[in-house]
Amino acid sequence: MTPPVTFRNTELTLGLAVLGGAMGVLLLAFAVVADVSVVVRAGAAVLGLASAWLYVGRMARASVRACDEGVVIRNPLRTVRVGWPEIESFETRLGMGGVQPRVALRDGRTVSMWAVQSPRRRLRQPDETAVRAVAQLNRLLDDRHIGER
Repeated sequence: MTPPVTFRNTELTLGLAVLGGAMGVLLLAFAVVADVSVVVRAGAAVLGLASAWLYVGRMARASVRACDEGVVIRNPLRTVRVGWPEIESFETRLGMGGVQPRVALRDGRTVSMWAVQSPRRRLRQPDETAVRAVAQLNRLLDDRHIGER
């Protein structure tokens, strides 16, 4: 039994959590002090709470965890559990949002790994953190597939 390995991009998640928290506080402050209709104030309050929940409560939990059974991918809006036999490979691609790591499954589907993507300030540049994480995940995958033979 090998110890679990967890990957997180703390720089990105912390930055987005602070941004979202600040946006939520500003919208809530607007809802309290603005001299506008009740509907606009209620809308601002709902957006402020939703923003704080999404950015602080959901984005901060993003991670990729590899254990003996497989990989648990915690993205902001969903958690995906994938067993080692279901995984074809781990890969990165350069998209509009920068380096985007993902898991390619044997059935042709892919699952994004939000926790190890590149921070905004390094968009369109090689992100060694994501590349190293994907390489380590591929080594773990190779170890599992060798053990199956």
